[in-house]
Formats: sequence, C-alpha cells, structure tokens
Amino acid sequence: MKHINDTQMLDMLGGHVHADEQESLLAHMAQCSNCQQRWNKLRQTWDDLGALES
Repeated sequence: MKHINDTQMLDMLGGHVHADEQESLLAHMAQCSNCQQRWNKLRQTWDDLGALES
C-alpha cells in the first residue's frame, strides 16, 4: 500500500471514512512509521485546534 495522504488522514479525523477503509488505514499505520508519525502530528494539531473552539 502507498503512504496515506493528508486528505485521507483528515477525512479519518473528521469521521468521513467508512469503517472498512479506516481499518485498512489503521493497519497500514501500524506497520509504517512514516505514516504513523505524520498521523500523530496531524492528530495533535487537530486536537489543539479543537481546544481553541472551547
């Protein structure tokens, strides 16, 4: 599988990914340190932005 792109990650963070696709993306991240690092940074940014709304 190719690396997960930012759009796919943002879709997953926003809950716009079907369960089977999410399972596939998470399985890829479990084995790909590059995607896992990008995911962690993007998720942290997503959480930080969400905290600003509060």
